[in-house]
Amino acid sequence: MTHVCCRPCGLRFAPATPGYLTMCPECGLALEPVPSVRDLIGLRLFDPLDVAPAASDDVPAPLPRPTAGRPRR
Repeated sequence: MTHVCCRPCGLRFAPATPGYLTMCPECGLALEPVPSVRDLIGLRLFDPLDVAPAASDDVPAPLPRPTAGRPRR
């Protein structure tokens, strides 16, 4: 199992993280592989619930559904 961390942020990540996350969500730096679990002592475990949700302005509005009687252009 590969463990990763972000030393500048003091974060460690769950072992499954390298499969879907390559950059630190807090600072944007690449995650570092850790050779030994001992190197993770003192780092806090990243919790995805700590990340602030995106503002409503950042989410694109869905396209309106076409109506059945109106021809498409």
